[in-house]
Amino acid sequence: MAITTNVCPGCQEAVSSDRLSCPSCGRVLASITRPGEPAPAAGAYVPPAPTSPGARPLPARPWVGVTSATPPLIAMSPIPQTPALAGASAVGQPPAATMTLPSAPSLALEAGWRATVAGWLMAIGSAVAILGFLLPWSRTVIGAEGVGTYFDTWGIANPSHLLVVLTLAVTLGLAILVNPIPTWIRTCCVGLALSGLLVGLTWPYLLGPLGAGPGVLAILVGGVVLGVAGVLDLVEARHVASRSAV
Repeated sequence: MAITTNVCPGCQEAVSSDRLSCPSCGRVLASITRPGEPAPAAGAYVPPAPTSPGARPLPARPWVGVTSATPPLIAMSPIPQTPALAGASAVGQPPAATMTLPSAPSLALEAGWRATVAGWLMAIGSAVAILGFLLPWSRTVIGAEGVGTYFDTWGIANPSHLLVVLTLAVTLGLAILVNPIPTWIRTCCVGLALSGLLVGLTWPYLLGPLGAGPGVLAILVGGVVLGVAGVLDLVEARHVASRSAV
């Protein structure tokens, strides 16, 4: 029998007449039924059988049979999670606890106000103490070479006090001008040392029979202010050390 070529009504592909179904779309072209068996319905998919051991049928095209009536596929997108839901490890468990940190300006303000106040107190205390050496201390100043003139009653009547005045002037300059010396030296150490020295110089005039003039009171105030500055800087250093350890 001569083999002819037919056209598949499903996919419009050429099919040889000896094939029972289309090798491309699987549409039944002809059927051989046994007695008593119903013929397969038209359009039903019947896997093509190879006519020879070496023949391999072509797979059916995936888009065949898809029409406008076929429901489109819906792409499922992941549900966005809120920060509260993202912290939960499983359904029914509360989200992980969050910790709110203070902002950078508040940390800088908390960490630096003691150092700033200590610097201003160093400048004020040094200036007041220098002024105290220029004011009268008493009718008789310990270490003065003469008696009866104004220069025999002020703080510099004792020549050794000049070294203290120069130290106070240097301390005032370090408190005002920007310099590389760390604060624990120019504020804490120097402030506490000068505070003890100035209070010690005024002690005999405050409790002894010599009498305390305005210069002695100014020196006392300046020494106390320098001591407060040193203590503030020491507290600031301990606060920074404890925060860095945490």
